[in-house]
Parts: sequence; C-alpha cells; structure tokens
Amino acid sequence: MAVIVGVDIRTLSVRVTLFGSERGKPGSATAESPLDRKRDCPDYGMQPHADQMSAMAKSVTEPLRLADVDGSEMVDMALDTAGSSVVAVDEQLQPLDEYYVWCDHRAHNEALRITTKAPAL
Repeated sequence: MAVIVGVDIRTLSVRVTLFGSERGKPGSATAESPLDRKRDCPDYGMQPHADQMSAMAKSVTEPLRLADVDGSEMVDMALDTAGSSVVAVDEQLQPLDEYYVWCDHRAHNEALRITTKAPAL
C-alpha cells in the first residue's frame, strides 16, 4: 500500500494524518512541542529545533505503528507550517539555536523604528 503523510507543524504541536492507497485514512496522531516562555519577559517565545523534530518523528511513527504500516510504504509527505518562525541556520542549513516563534516580540521597539522610517507603500 502506498502511503502519503500529511504533516501540520503548529506552535504547540505537530499533527500527522496518513492517507493510504488501499485503506483510505489508516491513522493520525498529534505530538506536543513545548514552547519556551519566560515569566519575567512576556515578549519571549522560543522553541528548540530538537523538540519540533522529536514531535514530528513521534507523530509520524505512532500512526504507522498503530495502522501496522511499514515506513517504507511512505511515498510522499506534505508539510504545512504556520510559517512565521525565524530560524538562523549555518552553512549546512542546521539551526544555530532555538526558533524565534511568532509570539516572540522582543524586537518590537526596533520594528516600530523601521515602520516609522519606512515610506508608506
């Protein structure tokens, strides 16, 4: 059976649904991905790459196991993300540190300064 994996990476979780050529939707799973916030800095919002990748691996392998589908039957994967994380990478495209996620607003003063000086479009 050919299987397509749909992956939805969100701020606090990774959701996965399997779609099989013979059995329709053989499984789905969700795995949490913790968000690093600081009580003394409400503008802080970071997420470790390893946590997101671990949540993705768990959310993919669990429905494969429960549906008794071999991973070699995966023929394609579709990924969707919120698309608003900033990730600094090295020359091998590996993250240098945690992700700056959408709820990190520590640069709001700099953003306001840029907005004020930029011409209106």
